[in-house]
Amino acid sequence: MDDQISSASTSLSQYHSRLLSRDVDILALNRELVSEVEFFKSAINRSSNPEMKTLNQSNFLDAIFEVFQVNEESPTLENLKNVNQKLTGEDPQLRSTQESPLFGRFEVTPPSMIERALRRFFEWAGSDGYQDLHPIEQMAIGQIRLLEIRPFLRLSRLTGDILSYSFLVQAGYLLPSYSESERESLNNLIEEGLDFSTSGLVEYHLEACKRSYQKALKG
Repeated sequence: MDDQISSASTSLSQYHSRLLSRDVDILALNRELVSEVEFFKSAINRSSNPEMKTLNQSNFLDAIFEVFQVNEESPTLENLKNVNQKLTGEDPQLRSTQESPLFGRFEVTPPSMIERALRRFFEWAGSDGYQDLHPIEQMAIGQIRLLEIRPFLRLSRLTGDILSYSFLVQAGYLLPSYSESERESLNNLIEEGLDFSTSGLVEYHLEACKRSYQKALKG
């Protein structure tokens, strides 16, 4: 982490310690957070995918609650498929055609390499080196890598975003609270992440997590 992110991470850890001192149930707080209409609306409005406009909130919640059931130290390919199934209401279908480059310049994984790329990502996510990263760094990197792979025919980006929450859930953190108006800035940070610079995306997620803690501490 660079100095600015390290400072923000320290601030988040302080919020986290204050909340834990109240002997609260973090998982219960996360369930309340994601059940709010604003949480769902912000996810819809941060995406330019037309299919998101028809997404059922019940399916959205089922997908996030699936992440709460992750029992391993890190998520698995099976968890990813389950999230996609909950979102779409269908058996997960891997993409069979080549996608256009992301942001016009970042190549998406070819269909013939999707399964191999997924296996390698989840092996990496379970490694000691990955586990040594701050959970928000794990979340941001996972979000970028799954976007690059873009494995599914439907709602692939949202599937990866939701699965990335599992790194926070497993570490016992509150999930982030995003603003509905942040789509443009988020996409800029995603583009930077695809260009091997995730510090801006990490800071973005840190600030969104701090919002959740500030709200919980006021309650």
